[in-house]
Amino acid sequence: HTGPRIAVITNIYQDHLNRYPSYQAYIAAKDNILKFQKNEDGAILNYDNAILRAFGKKYLKRGRKIIWFSKSEKTNGAYLKNGRVFFGDQKIMPFSEIQIPGEHNIENVLAAVCVAKILRVSNDIIRRQIASFKGVPNRLELIRSVNGTKYYNDTTATAPDAAISALKTLGNADKKNIILIAGGANKKLDYKRFVEVINKFVKILIVFPGTATKKILNESLRPDQIIGAQSMDFAVNAAASLAKTGDIVLLSPGAASFGLFLHEFDRGEKFVKAVKALKL
Repeated sequence: HTGPRIAVITNIYQDHLNRYPSYQAYIAAKDNILKFQKNEDGAILNYDNAILRAFGKKYLKRGRKIIWFSKSEKTNGAYLKNGRVFFGDQKIMPFSEIQIPGEHNIENVLAAVCVAKILRVSNDIIRRQIASFKGVPNRLELIRSVNGTKYYNDTTATAPDAAISALKTLGNADKKNIILIAGGANKKLDYKRFVEVINKFVKILIVFPGTATKKILNESLRPDQIIGAQSMDFAVNAAASLAKTGDIVLLSPGAASFGLFLHEFDRGEKFVKAVKALKL
């Protein structure tokens, strides 16, 4: 076996438990990414994640090269301090130049800085590329604004933790201005925390049928309104008819797409098509 020259693990959260016998087995599968690396290879890990911190400490004892990144601690890799992104003692860029929203995207940027530095990319190029990067399709992607309402496609949020990140990024607990389109098939995941965050930020919940939806509806939901949808067209048009100026319509399912859609990208494409068909 040979491992990758550079390995990056940004986070480990519960996911894909429909494919693994346990969460521990899923963690062990992630560990395989690092297991076969040589001492001259590099592993870039999130110091803020307890599981990855344990991974890193285990491999440091074996003489491996671990480069950490962190949103809160000074590390040997990339971190945030005084409104700036640093790598070691080098200033890379002001935090304000990062255009992609969300705490998870800050972690992605810090990991990318570590990779670039291993590859000896200059700080100027790193700064310029990050500052010009506006994100990728299907991940918190702003599709359009219609009558003062913004429509976001986050179809790749197929697990509760990913949807929680989206709600925390876009949500405002005082305004409670999110209409969330969610639900679908369960991957043997827990939905308790997702529902807590829905209760904090979501005023209207529109759900597709599925095993994950049943788990969501079994928790103590408190949005003003819950609507069942059998198609994406219905979901988007229902959201548009109820949305007010300043609202956000967010597709962030927190569940797999099996059933109504071919896959998560088909779900995203149908959302985009329905949003683009809305009349001003």
